[in-house]
Amino acid sequence: MNINTKIVGGGRPIIPASALSKGGVSASNAVSGSTPTRESGGVTVDLTDAAKRLAASVSQVQSQQDTSVDPARLAELKDAIASGRYHVDAKRVAAKFMGLEAQLG
Repeated sequence: MNINTKIVGGGRPIIPASALSKGGVSASNAVSGSTPTRESGGVTVDLTDAAKRLAASVSQVQSQQDTSVDPARLAELKDAIASGRYHVDAKRVAAKFMGLEAQLG
């Protein structure tokens, strides 16, 4: 996956032109093993395989519709928060985080 910085938006190139003309190596191409190229005044950045997989996962999640949200329950919670009737049980939240930590570790 290549990202053309001209499309992403203005700013200065990440890699100085002097480094490109002299075959300089930046952190991004040292990781991916690729050499940056200059295209019509912009800089092309080659992403690592891990970054490509992450971008694909983000796109997939964003394209999925979330059907698990109950609009009536959401409206009820918004009303409770706005009126001050919604209270957070700090011990319950902490217990959930500890359970998550146990699953990850």
